[in-house]
Amino acid sequence: MIDYGKLFALLEIRNMKKTDLLKIISSPTLAKLSKGQNISTDTIDKICIHLGVQPSDIMEVYEEEIVDGKKLKIKTRYGEPKTYQENEIRTLIISELGKFLKKEGNKEILDEEKIEETLKKINE
Repeated sequence: MIDYGKLFALLEIRNMKKTDLLKIISSPTLAKLSKGQNISTDTIDKICIHLGVQPSDIMEVYEEEIVDGKKLKIKTRYGEPKTYQENEIRTLIISELGKFLKKEGNKEILDEEKIEETLKKINE
């Protein structure tokens, strides 16, 4: 499944609202995003161009797993599942996203190296 949490965190960091996306996408499509439903790759393309980011900066793939009767999102990266602790840490990092952005030209993108470096330090 796809999670758009990174998109909404990025909008918040940039002091934007979800409704600011209505300049480039329709209201029903925004509703789909908010509900975590599928959207077209054309829509992803429009959002990325508008925000100056890559798809991996606004969404991520996860699997659902039932643990102790609760449905948990288990995020994956490069096809390998992360541990529950790493998932929680990554979620925390995303909530503090502003600290993990870097300038590339006139765009802000995620600094994946800084994120991975932080994860390594935490796991030591």
